[in-house]
Amino acid sequence: ASLLYRAIAEEGMKHGQGRAFIIATKLRTRQPPYLDIPLVDTSAAGELGEAGVDGWIDSHFWERLGGALMVGMIPDIGAWASNSAGKKDRNTDYTENSRQAMADMARTTLENSINIPPTLYKNQGEIINLITGEDIDFSNIYTLRLKNDR
Repeated sequence: ASLLYRAIAEEGMKHGQGRAFIIATKLRTRQPPYLDIPLVDTSAAGELGEAGVDGWIDSHFWERLGGALMVGMIPDIGAWASNSAGKKDRNTDYTENSRQAMADMARTTLENSINIPPTLYKNQGEIINLITGEDIDFSNIYTLRLKNDR
Protein backbone atom coordinates (compact mmCIF):
# COMPACT_ATOMS: atom_id res chain seq x y z
CA ALA A 1 0.00 0.00 0.00
CA SER A 2 3.02 2.26 0.20
CA LEU A 3 5.48 3.42 -2.38
CA LEU A 4 9.17 4.11 -1.86
CA TYR A 5 9.47 7.84 -2.26
CA ARG A 6 13.05 8.78 -1.51
CA ALA A 7 16.13 6.59 -1.41
CA ILE A 8 19.85 7.22 -1.56
CA ALA A 9 22.63 5.10 -3.05
CA GLU A 10 25.64 6.73 -1.39
CA GLU A 11 28.63 5.56 -3.43
CA GLY A 12 27.27 3.80 -6.48
CA MET A 13 28.53 0.51 -7.86
CA LYS A 14 32.12 -0.69 -7.72
CA HIS A 15 33.86 -3.24 -9.97
CA GLY A 16 33.02 -6.79 -8.91
CA GLN A 17 30.01 -5.71 -6.88
CA GLY A 18 26.83 -7.66 -7.69
CA ARG A 19 24.26 -5.61 -5.77
CA ALA A 20 23.34 -1.97 -5.16
CA PHE A 21 23.13 -0.93 -1.53
CA ILE A 22 20.33 1.57 -0.96
CA ILE A 23 19.24 3.53 2.11
CA ALA A 24 15.53 4.49 2.08
CA THR A 25 14.58 7.70 3.87
CA LYS A 26 10.87 8.15 3.12
CA LEU A 27 7.71 6.28 2.08
CA ARG A 28 4.70 7.92 0.47
CA THR A 29 1.21 6.42 0.36
CA ARG A 30 -0.17 5.77 -3.12
CA GLN A 31 -3.60 7.27 -2.58
CA PRO A 32 -4.72 10.71 -1.44
CA PRO A 33 -3.92 12.37 0.88
CA TYR A 34 -0.38 11.12 -0.07
CA LEU A 35 1.12 10.96 3.38
CA ASP A 36 4.89 10.86 3.84
CA ILE A 37 6.30 8.37 6.34
CA PRO A 38 9.87 9.04 7.49
CA LEU A 39 12.14 5.99 7.71
CA VAL A 40 15.07 5.56 10.09
CA ASP A 41 17.99 3.20 9.38
CA THR A 42 16.08 1.51 6.56
CA SER A 43 17.90 -0.35 3.80
CA ALA A 44 16.80 -2.22 0.70
CA ALA A 45 17.08 -6.00 0.71
CA GLY A 46 16.71 -8.92 -1.68
CA GLU A 47 13.97 -11.53 -1.70
CA LEU A 48 15.72 -13.63 0.95
CA GLY A 49 16.62 -10.66 3.15
CA GLU A 50 20.16 -10.28 1.85
CA ALA A 51 21.55 -6.74 1.83
CA GLY A 52 21.10 -4.65 -1.31
CA VAL A 53 19.12 -5.20 -4.50
CA ASP A 54 20.14 -7.15 -7.56
CA GLY A 55 19.50 -6.49 -11.21
CA TRP A 56 21.20 -6.64 -14.59
CA ILE A 57 24.74 -5.29 -14.33
CA ASP A 58 26.46 -3.60 -17.27
CA SER A 59 30.20 -3.78 -16.60
CA HIS A 60 30.97 -1.55 -19.63
CA PHE A 61 33.51 -4.16 -20.78
CA TRP A 62 33.67 -3.05 -24.41
CA GLU A 63 34.00 0.65 -23.51
CA ARG A 64 36.96 -0.16 -21.26
CA LEU A 65 38.52 -2.61 -23.74
CA GLY A 66 38.19 -0.07 -26.55
CA GLY A 67 40.27 2.42 -24.57
CA ALA A 68 43.04 -0.14 -24.04
CA LEU A 69 43.06 -1.04 -27.74
CA MET A 70 43.21 2.64 -28.65
CA VAL A 71 46.30 3.19 -26.49
CA GLY A 72 48.06 0.35 -28.26
CA MET A 73 46.97 1.19 -31.80
CA ILE A 74 47.38 4.97 -32.02
CA PRO A 75 51.20 4.99 -31.77
CA ASP A 76 51.33 2.12 -34.30
CA ILE A 77 49.13 4.04 -36.74
CA GLY A 78 51.33 7.11 -36.36
CA ALA A 79 54.48 5.08 -37.01
CA TRP A 80 52.88 3.43 -40.06
CA ALA A 81 51.83 6.82 -41.44
CA SER A 82 55.30 8.30 -40.98
CA ASN A 83 56.96 5.30 -42.67
CA SER A 84 54.55 5.21 -45.59
CA ALA A 85 54.85 8.92 -46.39
CA GLY A 86 57.38 9.05 -49.22
CA LYS A 87 59.92 11.29 -47.50
CA LYS A 88 63.21 12.15 -49.13
CA ASP A 89 65.12 12.48 -45.85
CA ARG A 90 64.88 9.19 -43.90
CA ASN A 91 67.05 10.52 -41.04
CA THR A 92 64.50 13.10 -39.86
CA ASP A 93 61.19 12.10 -38.25
CA TYR A 94 58.77 14.93 -38.96
CA THR A 95 55.86 13.20 -37.22
CA GLU A 96 57.47 12.46 -33.86
CA ASN A 97 55.72 15.31 -32.02
CA SER A 98 52.34 14.46 -33.54
CA ARG A 99 52.71 10.78 -32.71
CA GLN A 100 53.73 11.61 -29.14
CA ALA A 101 50.76 13.99 -28.73
CA MET A 102 48.37 11.34 -30.07
CA ALA A 103 49.83 8.72 -27.72
CA ASP A 104 49.45 11.11 -24.76
CA MET A 105 45.83 11.82 -25.73
CA ALA A 106 45.11 8.11 -26.02
CA ARG A 107 46.70 7.44 -22.63
CA THR A 108 44.61 10.19 -20.99
CA THR A 109 41.45 8.84 -22.61
CA LEU A 110 42.28 5.33 -21.37
CA GLU A 111 42.82 6.58 -17.82
CA ASN A 112 39.36 8.19 -17.92
CA SER A 113 37.55 5.28 -19.54
CA ILE A 114 39.11 2.33 -17.73
CA ASN A 115 37.51 3.37 -14.43
CA ILE A 116 33.92 3.49 -15.70
CA PRO A 117 31.90 2.06 -12.80
CA PRO A 118 29.41 -0.71 -13.54
CA THR A 119 25.72 0.18 -13.92
CA LEU A 120 22.95 -1.82 -12.27
CA TYR A 121 19.59 -1.82 -14.05
CA LYS A 122 16.47 -2.55 -11.98
CA ASN A 123 13.09 -2.73 -13.69
CA GLN A 124 10.81 0.19 -12.91
CA GLY A 125 8.01 -0.86 -10.58
CA GLU A 126 9.79 -4.03 -9.48
CA ILE A 127 9.15 -4.92 -5.85
CA ILE A 128 12.01 -4.46 -3.39
CA ASN A 129 12.05 -5.32 0.30
CA LEU A 130 12.94 -2.86 3.02
CA ILE A 131 14.48 -3.75 6.36
CA THR A 132 13.48 -1.02 8.79
CA GLY A 133 15.55 0.09 11.73
CA GLU A 134 12.48 0.79 13.86
CA ASP A 135 8.75 0.12 13.85
CA ILE A 136 6.64 2.19 11.46
CA ASP A 137 3.51 3.74 12.95
CA PHE A 138 0.62 3.55 10.46
CA SER A 139 -2.05 4.59 13.00
CA ASN A 140 -2.58 8.02 11.44
CA ILE A 141 -2.78 6.51 7.94
CA TYR A 142 -4.96 3.41 8.22
CA THR A 143 -7.83 2.85 10.63
CA LEU A 144 -9.33 -0.47 11.63
CA ARG A 145 -13.07 -0.89 11.89
CA LEU A 146 -14.84 -3.74 13.63
CA LYS A 147 -16.94 -5.89 11.37
CA ASN A 148 -20.29 -7.26 12.66
CA ASP A 149 -20.42 -11.06 12.84
CA ARG A 150 -23.46 -12.65 11.17
